[in-house]
Parts: sequence; C-alpha cells; structure tokens
Amino acid sequence: MVGGLTNLCFNAVDRHLDARGDQLAVVGISTETGARETCTYRQLHPEVQDFAAVLRGLGVGVGDRDR
Repeated sequence: MVGGLTNLCFNAVDRHLDARGDQLAVVGISTETGARETCTYRQLHPEVQDFAAVLRGLGVGVGDRDR
C-alpha cells in the first residue's frame, strides 16, 4: 500500500508476548554440526530491542530503507 505504515517488530514479536510468550519463536539448526538452539517470544523480545537500539545508534530512523 502506497504510504502505508507497519511496525514489523510488533507484528512478529510484541503481539505474541502475552498469549504465547513461552512458545518457540525461532529454532536454529546448524547444518554443519547439527547443533540446535531455540528461542521463545519472551527471550527474543529483548534481543530485538537491543538490535533496534544498535540501529538507532547508527543513525537509522523511522522510514529509512535501502533502495
């Protein structure tokens, strides 16, 4: 939608915290070692917030995108 706005973090992580916070959000499996790591929505949320802070610190702001 031209001019449309969305908050991808809210749609992908935040909205699931209350009802599904302890449910798996990410499962990573190494194709080389077979090691498996998991992360619940509740565990993922602060990681996403930390990365958002890194991006803000680098000067990335609302509406920025690579063209």
